[in-house]
Amino acid sequence: MTEYEMANLFGEWVTYSEAYFETFIGLLFAFLIASYLVSSKLTRPMVVIVIFSFTAVEINYIYSFWGSSADMASLAAKIGEAKAADNPHLDWMFGSGQSLVGSFELQLKVQSVIMMASYIAALAFFFYTRHHPREM
Repeated sequence: MTEYEMANLFGEWVTYSEAYFETFIGLLFAFLIASYLVSSKLTRPMVVIVIFSFTAVEINYIYSFWGSSADMASLAAKIGEAKAADNPHLDWMFGSGQSLVGSFELQLKVQSVIMMASYIAALAFFFYTRHHPREM
């Protein structure tokens, strides 16, 4: 893979991951708003359907993000190897003197943990609002 292909692929993945994360957050906030407005009015079968649907979509997003992130961590390692070989074409990526792979993998793990914690918090909020209906 050439330097251009590595840099281009990495840039495309960053764009993809940002869009993916924004969609994840959008769905999360839609679920929170729906929880606040209607969770206490849903029947038990509807609660099962809503929770199952939300879980399936959000877990798919988390798993897909984690899977693609593992591939990009490998690409980051390849870019790090190319930079270590004094490749002047990749000097602009990731700054100089940084632990490329370690910092990248840490960021991915933190973002995945945040996504999972957000999912769990949204479920807790749903059940809280279900058992504590708001007053009108």
